[in-house]
Amino acid sequence: MRDLGAVKVTAPRAAAPSVTREGLSVEALNLWLADAATYADPHVRWLPLIGLLTGMRLAEIVFLQGRDICLVDGNLVIDLRSPVLVGGIEKPRPLKTPTSRRLVALHPILQEVGFVAWAQGIEGFLFPEFHDSKDPAQTAQKRMGHWMTRLGIRKRQKQVFHSLRHNTKAWLRPHVGDRTADFQCGHAPKTTGDKYGFRTLTADEVEAIERAPLPRGVEISPYREAPSRPLPKAKQTRPKPRFRNVPDLAELRARAPAKTKRGRRASA
Repeated sequence: MRDLGAVKVTAPRAAAPSVTREGLSVEALNLWLADAATYADPHVRWLPLIGLLTGMRLAEIVFLQGRDICLVDGNLVIDLRSPVLVGGIEKPRPLKTPTSRRLVALHPILQEVGFVAWAQGIEGFLFPEFHDSKDPAQTAQKRMGHWMTRLGIRKRQKQVFHSLRHNTKAWLRPHVGDRTADFQCGHAPKTTGDKYGFRTLTADEVEAIERAPLPRGVEISPYREAPSRPLPKAKQTRPKPRFRNVPDLAELRARAPAKTKRGRRASA
């Protein structure tokens, strides 16, 4: 077999250049959060806010369960180190990388607006609507993409739900440092020195994230208001049937040939 290590791989000239993903603008964030806060449906109301304030991947949020929100070293956190419980059976939690097994700090705002109290009262998955499909994470990704497109804040591959992780990192770095921000988002340490110590956030690091001021300019006030509308129903895509004019039933019977005694119809 030929040594593939010596083969030079080049991208075709027609290939599109890679897209640099970036965070959402404050205006886009406020538009999205203001719209999300008006819904009572949990899988719409909470996902953008959780993504922004925790830095979690959408696939991680989709598989959250009520029991994942717990006390660790006296701090309320999301624990992604445990398996998920499905039908009374523990199953491996879907995670992207080994560093994704972590503790996630909860900013106090998530308690103030009622997310934590709601989530702790749920048994099983917090967002079961996505689990009706074979691939819950992909289903959630598509729905978030359609939503962002409707609001006019989505740019293909550049500004998507995953962009919220960029917003989280940019928000936390000045307040807690690179290492703590990396551990919050589940990124691997960048230096050998950063790999020393604990593998998850310590109590001091969790508390540092809790003290961080909100991202500048981001408005959370809509979440303090009661939701006012349910999720809109899907539009009717199937065309309404069109019926031709048909004769009355009595008229049809009158037209039918009479039956003979043997049950055969009489010839005309």
